[in-house]
Amino acid sequence: MSEIKKLEIALEGIGFILTQGFMAVPRYQRSYSWEDSNVMELFQDISGAISRNEQEYFLGAMVVSKKGDGKIEVVDGQQRLATITIFLAAIRNHYLSIKDESRAGDIEADYLFKKDLRTQEKNPRLTLNAYDNDYFRTAILDRPGQASSKKLPQRDSNKSILLARKIAEDFIKSVVKVNPNADHLIDWIDYIREKVKIILVTVPDHTNAFLIFETLNDRGLELSIADLLKNFLFGEAKDRIEELQRSWTAMLGILEAAGIENITVTFLRHLWASLHGPVREKQLYESIKKRITSKQRAVEFGNTLEKSAKLYAALLNPQHEMWKEYSEQTRKSAQTLIHLGLGHSRPLLMAVLEKFNKKEVEKTFRYMVSVSVRYLIVGGLGSGMIERIMAEIPPKIRNEKINTRNELALELKENVPPDEVFKDSFFRASVSRANIARYYLCALEKIMNGEKEPELVPNENQEEINLEHILPENPSEKWGTLNPDDVKRYYKRIGNLTLLKQKVNSKIGNNGFSEKKKVYKISKLKITQGLVKNEKWGYSEIEERQKRLAKLALKAWPL
Repeated sequence: MSEIKKLEIALEGIGFILTQGFMAVPRYQRSYSWEDSNVMELFQDISGAISRNEQEYFLGAMVVSKKGDGKIEVVDGQQRLATITIFLAAIRNHYLSIKDESRAGDIEADYLFKKDLRTQEKNPRLTLNAYDNDYFRTAILDRPGQASSKKLPQRDSNKSILLARKIAEDFIKSVVKVNPNADHLIDWIDYIREKVKIILVTVPDHTNAFLIFETLNDRGLELSIADLLKNFLFGEAKDRIEELQRSWTAMLGILEAAGIENITVTFLRHLWASLHGPVREKQLYESIKKRITSKQRAVEFGNTLEKSAKLYAALLNPQHEMWKEYSEQTRKSAQTLIHLGLGHSRPLLMAVLEKFNKKEVEKTFRYMVSVSVRYLIVGGLGSGMIERIMAEIPPKIRNEKINTRNELALELKENVPPDEVFKDSFFRASVSRANIARYYLCALEKIMNGEKEPELVPNENQEEINLEHILPENPSEKWGTLNPDDVKRYYKRIGNLTLLKQKVNSKIGNNGFSEKKKVYKISKLKITQGLVKNEKWGYSEIEERQKRLAKLALKAWPL
């Protein structure tokens, strides 16, 4: 880390800070994430401080870095700055609603916009990151009623901004209801400007700002692991920080496009495990700090982040463009693994995609479908143990000690349930997740039809095929007298499950078995037609059917 020089520390009102020029949240910083409880707590705390005539309300520390263009970059503190700006904009909106254009204009000029003397263009005093700034401008800074102010939120962070605006507007209505004097809100603005205090830590360059940011975290400031890692890496990059910023921003963009919120930390942990072996989330930051010890390594890791994010995004989306480079069977295997919902294998799969040839990738992905199903059915090892196993192998793949599907299978052999254990566990298994149960039954149906690749491509269209519990959860009187505890124990057993068209399934409900058989008889699915041969349906029939299905499971998910 570079030596800290010309560090400035000042105790300032947060409103005053907003009047001093242009505050910019770097485009790579995290998005607006305050929840309604955070927003309301801030407003209530300030309200309490005002009512008690407290001379100051302390809002913590903020770290900023001065840029050459006169802007001030907000390294930490954007959530509080944005929320206070939302509150001030809501006061502006109140004055607009009562036709007090003068006060509304003053608030805009002091806290929301600064007009360029030459162009007369109004520029926001606070800009947020690349994902939130446009929405923040239209939903918060622009006046209500403008066409742009009706823009719909596109992201969860946008929705949080909109919710904060609603909370601010409702809060101001409650303040005005208690004290309708228009000057009372001016008291609020004055208090925010001068007495809602921030310790403003100003550092002349990025590197020092990130060092301070991390130090504040050590003193109790709550930061996400992704924030800590980003700021550590940026600090290590020193004069090559712009390269790392580009890589980090590209990584975020790729992961954001995957459509899964809050995936960054999981990706970072899975990538690190794929490179260096098992690592817990709590250990991730320290582990990376120990290995990234120079700006060259920081920049190289940044390149790895961008490259690996593309692989990871593909493991989250079977329609990702990357799969065009692979066989259709590989894509279908990826789709099935996504459907099964097991993230444990992603570190291993990332290494496979990077190091195996395409034919071995195809065979390995299909093999991993069988492995995943066996883990789901057998259980026992626990998610922590499975994750450790899946993270121990990737470094061996990357070091080319494992180069094929067969070599991988040999490495995993002692930790994958063998046939007899799998068959016995399948015979006893109950399934609570309807989508997983439907997948199992679809695969078994394909085995009955002699289809190839029965374990691939789960049918996710519930309008076509739905899950049917033969013995229903709440049997009607036509089922006779049944012990509720026994029903609860058996109705989710695989032997008690079958497949039906959705419309048909909704009609038969909890009818007796004799009535259900009439529907089963006309089904085109062998797994359902086979039920007709039973005269009655009870616990022994469930076990007998599940025993037959367990034998088929060995063919559906072979090793």
